[in-house]
Amino acid sequence: MTLTKQIYETLSKNGYKQTPQRDAVIRNIIKQKSLFSANDIITRLTEVDRVSIYRTIDLLTELDVIHPVTVRDGEQLYELHMHNKAHAHHIVCNSCNKTEKVSCAIPDIILKSFAHIHHTLALTGLCRSCDKKLHNH
Repeated sequence: MTLTKQIYETLSKNGYKQTPQRDAVIRNIIKQKSLFSANDIITRLTEVDRVSIYRTIDLLTELDVIHPVTVRDGEQLYELHMHNKAHAHHIVCNSCNKTEKVSCAIPDIILKSFAHIHHTLALTGLCRSCDKKLHNH
C-alpha cells in the first residue's frame, strides 16, 4: 500500500473525507525531504487557503500521521510520522537551519510496548560549515 493510501485509509477510518484541499496538503507533505512548517506549505500551495492548511496539519497531527519535532525561529516543524519507521531525533543548526537526523537510543522493545509515543528532544548547535565560517573570521 502506498503512503498516500495509508494516509487516506487513516482519515477514512476516523470519519474524515478526502477533499481537494487536504489532498493538496497531503501530497505536499509526502514530497518533503526534511522537516517542514505550516509556512513552508503555505508558500508552496498558494491555491489552498491558510485556514485549510492549518486545519489539515492539526488533523494529521491528531491522527498521528505527522508529528511536531522541534521549533525553529518560533515556527513549529513537523515530520511525516507514518513514513519513518525508525524513531529518530533531529539536530538543527542555529545559523543556517540545516537539519540532520540523529538515531534514538531508546530500545525498540520499549517503543513497541507502547502506542502513540511522543516526546521532544531539542538538539541545536552549529553545523561544521557554519562553525568554520564563524571561527575563520
